[in-house]
Amino acid sequence: MNNQNDFFIENSILKDYKGTGGNIVIPDRVSTIGQYAFEKLNSPASITLSKDVIDIRALLLCDNEKIVEIKVVEENPEYSSQGGVLFNKDKRKLIRYPVGKSDAKYTIPDTVTKIEEGAFYGCKGLKSIIIPEGVTCIGESAFGNCENIQSVTIPKSVTKINAPSFESDYRLERIEVAEDNPSYSSQDGVLFNKDKTTIIHCPGGKTASEYIIPDTVIKIGEAAFFGCDKLSSVLIPDGVTNISAYAFAHCYSLRSVKLPNQMKRIGKWAFYCCNKLESISIPDSTIRIGEYAFFKCDKLASVSIPDGVTNIDSFAFANCRNLEYIKLPNQMKRINESTFQGCDKLASVSLPDGLTSIDGLVFDSCTSLTSVTIPNSVISISYLAFIRTNEKLTIYASEGSYAEQYAKKARIQFVNTKE
Repeated sequence: MNNQNDFFIENSILKDYKGTGGNIVIPDRVSTIGQYAFEKLNSPASITLSKDVIDIRALLLCDNEKIVEIKVVEENPEYSSQGGVLFNKDKRKLIRYPVGKSDAKYTIPDTVTKIEEGAFYGCKGLKSIIIPEGVTCIGESAFGNCENIQSVTIPKSVTKINAPSFESDYRLERIEVAEDNPSYSSQDGVLFNKDKTTIIHCPGGKTASEYIIPDTVIKIGEAAFFGCDKLSSVLIPDGVTNISAYAFAHCYSLRSVKLPNQMKRIGKWAFYCCNKLESISIPDSTIRIGEYAFFKCDKLASVSIPDGVTNIDSFAFANCRNLEYIKLPNQMKRINESTFQGCDKLASVSLPDGLTSIDGLVFDSCTSLTSVTIPNSVISISYLAFIRTNEKLTIYASEGSYAEQYAKKARIQFVNTKE
């Protein structure tokens, strides 16, 4: 039996467990498991949910590998367990497979119709999961960070996959789909919607260095290539108009991407940490670049942004350590927070006519920046826009302009461009 002093409970919330592991039976008076309740576990533990526990959201997010089993007393009205795995009461929803469970293979029970969000997230011991006919929905990140799973087969019954579901599965080589599935398909182990107009997920364990996206595709789904760290080149067909969030994030070997001529939007975090990406040609059709889109693309040396782009979101090119040249679009009205923060080699920037605002930290830590030309249209500059730049930074603008006023207040050297 547990020592009751091991549980710190406040207002029916289990806020902390101070014990060492073993068989942990949560006291009846607990209705909610707090966010950090089992963060300090340092030895294998089996957790039993008592009859009063109804809020387990924090337990679902817990990735402590010391949790090897989750059990539920029969009197609990909301939850049940089978084989140490947590389900809802009637076992139609698989809620959480313990991160520390040591089995290499797991067959989901036939009663299950939904695999909940994050159900298997971080289960690094699993190598094989059998999804039975009858499952209709796979939740977001359901199999995320399952580093040792090598293949997954989607049965006919699955009609909803909430992307991303397989991110950071670095050994996953193939996703197969039953031929008679009405919603999804696969080609060469890559997951698509049924008519192959959306690419959903390219497994991170594929070894090919080049991938040609089929001509049928018009959308690259969220996190579609997330963590494909062997991929060095991707050819995107002309029909694609949107690259979704995280699409190529953590593709550490990616050097070359040809964006299609009809591209409209580059989603947030789209090329995050593609630290070997050397060049990117943004087509004239593009209107928006999302936040963190090219964050920490260390090899990126120059970028020309076409005039059609009206929004470049915060941190879009931050920490691009080798970025030496940037051409901003004439339609841009505002440079958002931290857009070029940490671009160490950026030495000179000429801002476009029509620009009105420069937000905070836009050029923060651009330690080589010595020259910025600011047009008369600018009427707002954050005091922190040029913090931690080169001590020789000079602002070039017209006498009497807002930029001159700003330079004097910020004690930045000023040169009148009209002289």
